[in-house]
Amino acid sequence: MSFLQYSSLVPDYTGLREDAKCSMVLSMHDLMHDLARCVIGDELLLMDNGKEYNSGEGNCRYALLINCVGQTKFSYSSTKLRAMRFFNCDGIQLPLFTKSLRVLDISKCSCGKLPASIGKLKQLKFLSATGMQHETIPEHVMKLSKLIYLNINGSLNISTLPTSVNKLRCLLHLDLSGCTGLCSLPNSFGDLTNLLHLNLANCYDLHSLPKSFHRLGELQYLNLSRCLSLNLMVDINAVCCLTKLQYLNLSRCSSLIHLPETIRGLKDLHTLDISGCQWIEIFPKSICEITSLKFLLIQGCSPWLEKRVRESQFKNDMLALPKFIVQRAAFGMCSNISRLQSVDPAELEIECLENVTSIGEVDVVNLTYKSALSKLALAWTPAAERFVEDEDLLRKLQPPDTLKGLQIQGYMATSFASWMMNLASCLPYLVRIEMVDLPRCEYLPPFGQLQHLELLILRRILSLRKLGGEICGGNGAFRKLREFTLVKMDNLNEWITKVSANGEFMFPSLHKLEISQCPILRLNPCLPRALEWRIEASDQIIADFYHTGSSSSLVLSKMHIRSCRLLPNDWKLLQFLPDLQVLELTHCWFYELPKSIGYLTTLRSLQIDGCDSMTKLSKWLVSLSSLHELIITGCLNLVYLPAFVQKLSALEKLEINDNDALQRWCRNSDSWISENGIKNKIYFDGKLMSTKKQEDTADIDRTDVRDYRNPCDEDEYVDCFAMLELGESSRMGR
Repeated sequence: MSFLQYSSLVPDYTGLREDAKCSMVLSMHDLMHDLARCVIGDELLLMDNGKEYNSGEGNCRYALLINCVGQTKFSYSSTKLRAMRFFNCDGIQLPLFTKSLRVLDISKCSCGKLPASIGKLKQLKFLSATGMQHETIPEHVMKLSKLIYLNINGSLNISTLPTSVNKLRCLLHLDLSGCTGLCSLPNSFGDLTNLLHLNLANCYDLHSLPKSFHRLGELQYLNLSRCLSLNLMVDINAVCCLTKLQYLNLSRCSSLIHLPETIRGLKDLHTLDISGCQWIEIFPKSICEITSLKFLLIQGCSPWLEKRVRESQFKNDMLALPKFIVQRAAFGMCSNISRLQSVDPAELEIECLENVTSIGEVDVVNLTYKSALSKLALAWTPAAERFVEDEDLLRKLQPPDTLKGLQIQGYMATSFASWMMNLASCLPYLVRIEMVDLPRCEYLPPFGQLQHLELLILRRILSLRKLGGEICGGNGAFRKLREFTLVKMDNLNEWITKVSANGEFMFPSLHKLEISQCPILRLNPCLPRALEWRIEASDQIIADFYHTGSSSSLVLSKMHIRSCRLLPNDWKLLQFLPDLQVLELTHCWFYELPKSIGYLTTLRSLQIDGCDSMTKLSKWLVSLSSLHELIITGCLNLVYLPAFVQKLSALEKLEINDNDALQRWCRNSDSWISENGIKNKIYFDGKLMSTKKQEDTADIDRTDVRDYRNPCDEDEYVDCFAMLELGESSRMGR
């Protein structure tokens, strides 16, 4: 049992940088807190807004200064002070008695400047000064010869490091991540021979590593993620000389196009992250010889590389993440899920969770501690035998509260773990949720209270019969939801589109709505609000009547209907879409266009694709007074155009694709085309139509050219062709 537990409170990250949002919020039991206060007693000085809180008599070892403005004065001195932290202070003053200080944290101060007096802290070992405003690390920091930890991440103005950086000979940990203006490192950087941890992630302008970089022989952790300007075609060789590296992150480095054979020299390498490196052309066989390699992260790489990794014969049981398949041991007594304990990837897909044999195996994984994790997929095989109940297992697989994307698939329980029912507090930053193959689920968690949720996908949840207020979790739900998808919800028969007493839409800000293969779904009491709809094989929605006022608040501009089997007179939906601009009909089973299409007086584009049962265009088409574009693709039984097409006064483009019979009819109907004035508006397969007369003339011209060519050399042939062109122009003029 730990003294610290995860807090149920939602942390306030307002104003903090992205890296700070990865921190964890913990809580302590009241009794343990009282004990801690009793033990620390006289050793802690707390100063809040200039007022001191301390019961000791100058024996403080730790000081926390909060909301201190201007010059801070102490009423006493203590030579025992070892650690100081400034929080939300606009000025930093280090009193003389701090010369024995070992730890100094000014990362939460707004002043952005390190005082010159910091150079007097000869015993200082830990310095955190994130977000500095200096253009380089001040020289007085180089006087801290005993410093072992230095963190200046997010210091945007830093462009280089001083050559005297080699004076920090004891330095073990250096964090320069997010120093986006950092262009170069001095050659003296290689003198930091004791360095174990170096973080250069998101140093976008860093163009090269110093020639001395290979001398960092003790380095175990190196992060070069998103060093977009770094020339790894050259510098990768220096990296491969660091034989004690255990963690190497080269993700999203656009210049990385190959891994050299010398990578075999990284004998201690445990984790290699090359995710997002789409241009890697060479994957060396020698990487398979690194027996210490346990994790290879390749998400976002080319399909070729992913295939090459799968086919490679590694000398150990290396894992290629993000996909992790849970497997049972030979005798079925345990599984391999505990191997995830020592990895912290950005994305993780855990499949075959039914192979977990005990809850104890999952305890050591500690997903909640994996602060780098942004996307997580948890998948069971629905019909497979279980050793652990799905709900118990899900309870132990709680992700970190910084998670952005969550997918749950094959979950067989009827209810969810407590953290799933309290997503607003446990996973407040979720942007995307996908729930797939949940055959026994009758009720969904209150997703509506997730204030950042933008995408929600529900697929094959066969026991769900009603989508109502329970998914909202209260008022003010789904404020940022942009896309909502329902797929193969065979038994879903009702969606309550308005849920609050004041008639508020369930999804007030929806941009895209997709409903596919939901055959019995009805929308009550009105149509949902969205900019774009896609409805596939969900005929009940199209056949229903809706309240006469249900369309008054719609913002729908584009509709795509696919695989509808209704007869033309059964299409009722279209008459409730008065402001529709674009309508696409694909693989629908009608013999003519629905009668209700005549209600779409504002329609500007009509696209009909693959409706092979259609033999004619409906006369109701003449009501489309605003139609600018009519595109017909396929529809092989449509072999002519009716005369009323000429009444489409606003028509600017008539395009016919993949229908030879209809194209042939148009070419043979010169008089019809001329009467309707659409000669220059008809396109075949994306190209402007030429009439039969023009084609015949072109055929004659090509024959004439062939006749003239034999007796002429190349130059004479060109002249003959020019004369023919001139003759044709004269004929056209007459």
